[in-house]
Amino acid sequence: VVFHYPNFYHDVIAMADEQHYNSCNFQGSTTLAPLIQNTDFESVTYYYNCTTPGKVEYLTCSIPGHCGAGQKVMVKTSTTVKAFDEVTGEWLLHVHSLNQVLRVLGQRYDPSTGFLILDRGVQTEELAEQTLDWIWCGLDHCPSFVDILPNATLDDCKGAVYSLMGYVSRKRPVPQWSKAEYYYNKAIDTKGIYECDARSYLTELYLQKGDYETAVVKASELCSACGKGDESDPFGTAVRQVKSTFESVGVEWPTTGPCGTNIVEVTFAPSVAPSKPNDDHHQHHTNTTLTRITFIDGVDGLWSTLRASFYRDNPIIECPIGGSVVFHYPN
Repeated sequence: VVFHYPNFYHDVIAMADEQHYNSCNFQGSTTLAPLIQNTDFESVTYYYNCTTPGKVEYLTCSIPGHCGAGQKVMVKTSTTVKAFDEVTGEWLLHVHSLNQVLRVLGQRYDPSTGFLILDRGVQTEELAEQTLDWIWCGLDHCPSFVDILPNATLDDCKGAVYSLMGYVSRKRPVPQWSKAEYYYNKAIDTKGIYECDARSYLTELYLQKGDYETAVVKASELCSACGKGDESDPFGTAVRQVKSTFESVGVEWPTTGPCGTNIVEVTFAPSVAPSKPNDDHHQHHTNTTLTRITFIDGVDGLWSTLRASFYRDNPIIECPIGGSVVFHYPN
């Protein structure tokens, strides 16, 4: 049984018995989950484990007025139905829904940016281990496990599972970097619809570790595979979200290569100004000098070796597919 609540506002208390529960008498009660769990997160998550067959637990909140207002619940553990085989440890009740797992992780979206927020189910090591078990179970039910997509493929499903495994491994109180990296790369290798999410999270992993050089490399790979984060791009949010993380930690987002704008500007200027508008056309061209080539995605250089006539030197500009070359020259 999963409980979520914001830090400082609630707790989970086991009352002594049904009479104490009905009268909201906290004498002899036991605190199961505290007001504050982990200040790195906004909320507390508590998993009540049903372990004793037939046991009835009377749960409520100790904040004044909450129990009396009806914030309480009785949890009865079954005497016959089991979640896993006690001998083999095999799960008998399976997690069939990605939507349910995402709800456990607190799935919601920032209304101003559209960025995905997952900040529950990982606040303690114990919670993280239980959450990983539930996510891992989804592999046994691929592709139907991905119930948030109408036509999810097997690769889509595996990508979702591995990406979330990496996320929980990275976000837990004691991050497991190597495991997170392994799962993210597994998600990327599936080439499913969650590839870009996995690439975004992998880039963020290196930012979280403080390995900014590798983070920049992974950001370029993300842009190459998933675009530059345009609003019209179906995978743009994954790029924009990690770009925002770059900004929050003060690391410069790569402006060259795949993450750049892929626009080249070429500027010409007359080395000798024409004396009148009807100067010889050919003479005007031979006096035109290529003064600067600017790569808008970050490189700005003066081509000193091409100061002579553009038409004599025949420079070669390599333009990326989908890029542009912009020419500027005097009338």
